[in-house]
Amino acid sequence: MRHNLAVGLTKRLWEEEQERGWRSLGKEICVDCVHEPALKQVVEENAIEATCSYCGREASDELAGCDADAVMEVIGKAFHTEYSHPDEELPWDEGEYVGKYFDTWDLLSMLGEDIGDDAFEEDIVEAFGATAWCERDYFQTKEGDALAFSWQRFADVVKYERRYLFLQLDEPDEYAEAHDVTPAQMLSKLGELVARHDLLRTLPAETKVFRGRARAAGEAFTTASELGTAPREHAFSNRMSAAGIAVFYGALDRDTAIAEIAPAVSDEKPAVSLGTFATRDDFRVINLAALPAVPSIFDAAARGDRPTLGFLHHFARTVSQSVGNTRAADREVVEFIPTQVVTEYFWHAFGDEYEAGRIDGILYRSARHDGGDCCALFIPHENCLEPGEPPRSDAPAAELVSAEQIDDPPRR
Repeated sequence: MRHNLAVGLTKRLWEEEQERGWRSLGKEICVDCVHEPALKQVVEENAIEATCSYCGREASDELAGCDADAVMEVIGKAFHTEYSHPDEELPWDEGEYVGKYFDTWDLLSMLGEDIGDDAFEEDIVEAFGATAWCERDYFQTKEGDALAFSWQRFADVVKYERRYLFLQLDEPDEYAEAHDVTPAQMLSKLGELVARHDLLRTLPAETKVFRGRARAAGEAFTTASELGTAPREHAFSNRMSAAGIAVFYGALDRDTAIAEIAPAVSDEKPAVSLGTFATRDDFRVINLAALPAVPSIFDAAARGDRPTLGFLHHFARTVSQSVGNTRAADREVVEFIPTQVVTEYFWHAFGDEYEAGRIDGILYRSARHDGGDCCALFIPHENCLEPGEPPRSDAPAAELVSAEQIDDPPRR
């Protein structure tokens, strides 16, 4: 009788392990031996009186511990949200799968997650045994990839095909997949993602912004008119504005502003004038400089945002990146066209489309100063003011706080 009972329990355990895809660890683990935040929370939510099998410490009020299988349960479910067994996804031909597949060690490496102590990660791999993995829905383009491909298609269209009539390209390709976005839909899609992930930020009144201008030796720019936004007749094509459309390009700290102006420093203009401005009112800006982190695959509440936040990080890098030092000026104009179009959308359409009110600028990471934030603010030339001077229009305004002359700035 006891033998039959033991056999029955063993069979049931084996069936459970087969169903879930991993073997029980039969161990306990403390919160300190788990590193990934969402998995730490699992330990705390399943806390029991336990002695950690990895560090040997006993659970206490200060140190939560739990059955390691509670953590494994979450890990197994997380893996299966994005990965599957090749039997379910890949064709079989001449004794092997047709497609890319990998083992659990490779999966952990691909995820790049610090799950826990080395011994625990080794146990995870051992628990899954010889399990092979491949991407779920292998032959379908993933949402994040589809958005990246759609952005590249949009960029190519406005650079090389239809600069002004791209909104007519709203018919999907005959081979389009579920997450593809047409060039005509791309701007609204970006607006949707900005609204969904709450990328609006308020720069409070009197926020300091810094703007540099290269100058000849012995020359000095000291006024708001000289150091602020260029007049529209002198506004050349730039990262977020076409020629003739004036935008205040600056930075949120002095060092970044100096680094950003470095490419304009030359033998003819070896010095820099640096203006420090203060915003007159609260500025509502699109914040591409501090995006939410891409959630962990183990964060059940947030992992649905992994594809779209991954794309937004890709997009923000595209906005920030330098076009390179060896390209001709006219080539740089072409490379800037996609972000110029996006900027006009956020400036003139996004606020109404998503009931966000007036948008006063965009923040983005500096490509020339690590950790620095740049800004493209929609301040017209006439609203770059001297202290106490009234604004000349209802557009955003900033006043000059100080002007600094730098005679030996860094060069590109």
